Amino acid sequence: MDPAPRPRRRGTHTRHEPLRRRRRLATGGHGPEDVIFDGQGGLLTGPGDGSIVRIDPATRARAVTGSTGGRPLGLQPAADDSILIGDHHRGLLRMSAGGSVEVLVDTVAGRPLTFAGNVVEGPDGTT
Repeated sequence: MDPAPRPRRRGTHTRHEPLRRRRRLATGGHGPEDVIFDGQGGLLTGPGDGSIVRIDPATRARAVTGSTGGRPLGLQPAADDSILIGDHHRGLLRMSAGGSVEVLVDTVAGRPLTFAGNVVEGPDGTT
């Protein structure tokens, strides 16, 4: 294979400052896959131990709000203040504000739902 030569750049190229880390917030766990903001401005994440952790960015206070019992991959705040969770081991979950977990979908066509990485709530509340 003999690819065509790379085209020359045209126009003005603006240099940008590299992103600087302002501060690091400890999650208290290893390997969080997703980080989201809740309705009160707190950060929510799910480390590899299955816990769902809320971090106050201003104070750095950390609290475990519940556990999936699996491996959370994707998080999405829902309109009812619950959290939708894509969990590798358990499928699609909903965690209430009180920390209880409900399995919404764990199989599709008779096969386990694994690697549920992203979840979205529709305008009508469906996931």
